[in-house]
Amino acid sequence: MFASLEYRIKHAIRSGLTQLISALVAVFFIVAGLLCLLVALWIALADAHGAVFAALVTSGALMGLGLVVLAVGLLMRPRPLPPAPPAFPVAELVAAFLQGMQAARAPAPEPKETPEPEPEMD
Repeated sequence: MFASLEYRIKHAIRSGLTQLISALVAVFFIVAGLLCLLVALWIALADAHGAVFAALVTSGALMGLGLVVLAVGLLMRPRPLPPAPPAFPVAELVAAFLQGMQAARAPAPEPKETPEPEPEMD
């Protein structure tokens, strides 16, 4: 019983840490790329239409992207846990052994007598 619980806890911690580390590395590279794109977008829009228009477009795009990421994060479902490895069932084994011993010591039930069919008279 406790082995299964311990396995689940270890599995949850290991998978959680792996996901956290990979997510942090991915977020770092995504943020760096987005900052480069944001600077390039700002420069292009400020040259073409002015600083106010550049601020409106970039902030609106970032807000929209943030809302999409938030919606995807809320809609994702966690994966179910894999089954725990089978533990050695000592208690069940002892119980089955004792039940077998009791069955062996009990007197055998007497066989039921079946009535013999009556002979047909011709």
